[in-house]
Amino acid sequence: GGLRLPWLSSRRMPFLASHASDLLAQQSEWLLVGHGKPHKSAWLLPDVLQTRLGSSRSSSCYASFLQGPTTDVPSKCVQQKHKDLLTSFTFVGGVHFHAPIDSAGTTSTYVTGSEHPDVSAFSAKQALKPGSGYWCSKGGHNPEEVVTWTGRLRQRRPCTGLKVSWAYAPAEVRVRSTADGMHWDEVVGWHKPAKPDVSFEEDLVFDRPRNVMQVKVEMRGQSPWPYFGINQAVMMM
Repeated sequence: GGLRLPWLSSRRMPFLASHASDLLAQQSEWLLVGHGKPHKSAWLLPDVLQTRLGSSRSSSCYASFLQGPTTDVPSKCVQQKHKDLLTSFTFVGGVHFHAPIDSAGTTSTYVTGSEHPDVSAFSAKQALKPGSGYWCSKGGHNPEEVVTWTGRLRQRRPCTGLKVSWAYAPAEVRVRSTADGMHWDEVVGWHKPAKPDVSFEEDLVFDRPRNVMQVKVEMRGQSPWPYFGINQAVMMM
């Protein structure tokens, strides 16, 4: 049992963001918790964020994402791309207000051996915080198979959408939400992601403002890469 692809070793681990990215993520959280004015060190942030998301990328950088989870030392190109994805939620175009997702689950997880999916280095919770890694599905999905990543909040919040940083974007995606954990509404219909790239940010704007307790990101279809994956997901206020 279990999918085995020829280019995947039995011991593959996710790439974790560098210490600098972690420090920047901490500063991002400080600015989002409701303080009246930016911290005195906030002026340093534009110097750290040198590359805007969506900038041109070399073919070698793009190809590295097609190989899936890996223990190989990432190139500088890949390291910069991960930094951009993990730190651009807050400061591209100014401060935006997001609500963190508190816990997560999924119907498919990539595992490196016999470990339970919940303790995998690619479990659903890896998509909750910047710099923690990323969620990755087991891969090799059938075209009709729907893989679901579910985010849960501790308390119901009014939200206008979901912001997703894709690690492996699906061919098609939709979003459903619930205010009570029982009745689910389709808030973003099935559609192709905003870009044909493997990894980028996407704002999934709801059909109208919703009170949200849980949210489901449903993915399907086949792409050049055999996985679905999320670097980070946050609710848009």
